[in-house]
Amino acid sequence: MAKHADATVYITRTGITDKNMVRHARELQQKKQLPNMAFVINDVGSLNSRKYQY
Repeated sequence: MAKHADATVYITRTGITDKNMVRHARELQQKKQLPNMAFVINDVGSLNSRKYQY
């Protein structure tokens, strides 16, 4: 499927996504098996505030 994609977005969630899955995705990225790979990390808390922030 990667040969048909312009980019790959790997979405993770803090405290939910298994770290081994992230390691595997990172290995695929380093081996250049997935083109233009980007990681998104959701549900990261803020140390100073409980409000939603960018």
